[in-house]
Amino acid sequence: MRFYRKLVQKYHKYCRRNTDKAARSYLRKNKDLNDLISEVNKRSDSVGLSNFEYVRLYQMVRDVKPEYVLECGTGKSTFIIAHAMSKNGNGKKLVTMEESEEWAKKQTELLAKMFGHKKANDWFQSMTENLIELVRSSTNIERHRVWAGSCYNTVINFPYTFIMVDGPALTEECFVNIDLINVLKTSENPVFAWIDGRWPTVTMCRALFGNKVISKLGWTHTEIYGATREDIFRKKKFIRKEMFHMVKGA
Repeated sequence: MRFYRKLVQKYHKYCRRNTDKAARSYLRKNKDLNDLISEVNKRSDSVGLSNFEYVRLYQMVRDVKPEYVLECGTGKSTFIIAHAMSKNGNGKKLVTMEESEEWAKKQTELLAKMFGHKKANDWFQSMTENLIELVRSSTNIERHRVWAGSCYNTVINFPYTFIMVDGPALTEECFVNIDLINVLKTSENPVFAWIDGRWPTVTMCRALFGNKVISKLGWTHTEIYGATREDIFRKKKFIRKEMFHMVKGA
């Protein structure tokens, strides 16, 4: 067992090196994105993501081309999403949520600095700060079927088709994000999601969405493609089957 664990760890490191190499290659060809990542890393003291995760987030938003995006947990990723939306040219609103008053204040100041930067027109093109709406909100614990999770109380009602999950903060009482579920309950269109770590949330999503959930060795994030309202109300038989596959795979 110890040998097998070491082998898996070694392969994971190998995959991670490959993802880092792919990110460096991509960023060399996309100078604006590379400069934006460097600038937000310099100006913000949040933990942030790796360059590979930034690249995957950027690529997914470019591919999906959402008009409305909900970001659960504001931070460095806010600027990467805004950059991708500006490149798409069809973005209408990026709502970025935060429960901490202190962090919301810091992010508001950073937004002003970044949109006042000399390279702002390169990063965000003709879009203005009106694209991004930072909402500070308290959180609540809600349930969906067997899962208890946290969600924001004040989410602006837009037809979101893309959700980035990196909040709210998790506790022992609420260990999954329910905002994704709440959006799907009223969504008439398929929803795409990007989850930063948060493996309990990923486990819930795998049980609900099956093979629409994509994660790979070397990734620290998970991607969801085309989740629907029907998915979250699937029969228990389907959910038990997906849970069985997860346990068997582990």
